[in-house]
Amino acid sequence: MREKTDEIILQTAIGLFKQRGYSTVTINEICTACGISKGTFYYHFKTKEDLILNYYQVLSGDMLRIMPELLKDKPCIEKVWSCLEYFIDNTISLGSDLLKNLIEIDMNEGCKVFSPYPKERSDGERVFIDMELELIRQGQQAGEIRTNIPAEDLLWNFSAALMGIAMHWSSSGGKYDEKKQLKKLFDQIFIKH
Repeated sequence: MREKTDEIILQTAIGLFKQRGYSTVTINEICTACGISKGTFYYHFKTKEDLILNYYQVLSGDMLRIMPELLKDKPCIEKVWSCLEYFIDNTISLGSDLLKNLIEIDMNEGCKVFSPYPKERSDGERVFIDMELELIRQGQQAGEIRTNIPAEDLLWNFSAALMGIAMHWSSSGGKYDEKKQLKKLFDQIFIKH
């Protein structure tokens, strides 16, 4: 039941944040919308900031469930992009205001979410990263992905580029196609030229 309650709280809060803005939504409003007590909220999350930082842990778990469909019958380079695209699409769906708040919160917490050099990762995040690295190595062996740079460096370079674009896109109010820019960078980083 704990995971289900966590998910309900998180999804309800994300909806409220998108609708009204992160800073205007209170824990009391989240509790009311979920039909839970503040005690229940604090049992699952320490703070509103803690709640939003858990967004990507939930996505990692979801990703593991849908991964077989994403990886079906594609070249390795497309599999790598499909997995990254899932996180990109879900990040964009937050909207520029909520993403900007999330980035600021993450920076204040020591960049646990948006660091290209992960220190603390959930089990789902570690599985995702290991799987991405394996797909990159397979793509390198197949000649689809550049081989002159180690798989780890390719992934971390893209992660750093993703962070830069996410910061710029969110601070610009989402005034351009973030995904298009990220795909362009993905191709520049991963594809042999």
